[in-house]
Amino acid sequence: MSFRGLSVLITYLIVAGCIFLILSVIISSVANEIKLADTDSLKNIALSLLSSGKEFIKGIASKLEQFGIKSANISEYQQKLLDWINSSTTDIATGAFSFVSNVGNAISKFLIAMVLSIYVLIDLDNLKKYWQKAAAALLRNRSYGAVSTFLKDADDCFSGYIKGQFLDACVMAVLVSVGLSIVNVKYSVLIGILTGIGNLIPYVGPIFAYGGTILACVVDGDFKKMLIGLIVVLVIQGLDGNFINPKLLSNSISVNPILVIIALLIGASTGGLMGMLVAVPVAALVKKEFDRFIAWREAKKLEKSGEMQ
Repeated sequence: MSFRGLSVLITYLIVAGCIFLILSVIISSVANEIKLADTDSLKNIALSLLSSGKEFIKGIASKLEQFGIKSANISEYQQKLLDWINSSTTDIATGAFSFVSNVGNAISKFLIAMVLSIYVLIDLDNLKKYWQKAAAALLRNRSYGAVSTFLKDADDCFSGYIKGQFLDACVMAVLVSVGLSIVNVKYSVLIGILTGIGNLIPYVGPIFAYGGTILACVVDGDFKKMLIGLIVVLVIQGLDGNFINPKLLSNSISVNPILVIIALLIGASTGGLMGMLVAVPVAALVKKEFDRFIAWREAKKLEKSGEMQ
């Protein structure tokens, strides 16, 4: 096996190990909570809800009879309600089947993409040589040099952005997990991992952080803990959005943190979610090309001043 093939194998083994670790943490957290659940309490809650539902229906029936609506009419309304429930159940089942099918398609596409990426990475040198040879044959020397420089700059900006975002996701996963663990919020590690993964996509990370905290505390019945947990998440999200994320991205793609924030604001206002995804690397690429242009203009001016002297 070549050195490149060995590197690709090690990389994918590390990725597979990380995925396995994340899934293990998620499954173990859920399993532990299920083990801690009191089945008798769950049964009593279900029976209580059923009894309350029956009493609620009886109360409505008695009130309707006071207004002159007879039992026959009530039965008709009940039948309509049952028909609606049946149709809704059918719709839900159809939606669930469609969701499962979409998940299956997504998994198959992911596996195909993984296999394709492995082949591309292993044969990357040959692919680069082929397209470099084709570009050199089709373009003039000056144009070929400009295109090669631009593609290298684009690769540096976009790959650096991905590295910075991945590092930010890891930092957020740790901070949210530790912060919620300090205030004893259930599923804190699970919420932290989901927040870190969601942080790779704008708006998704905060949804997992706030939504997971609210859901975990509501299930636990501790609203005071929920309020404290939301404050912790708010502080962490504020630090990430204003300091951590811009600093990590600026170090990865060599741009000022202020430019990162401005790029995100412009991207969000003009292109929404997609705009935020590409705003920072595009801004970094534009700045890099502008710096090259300034350097070229300065060199031209120095050349002209030298000729005049």
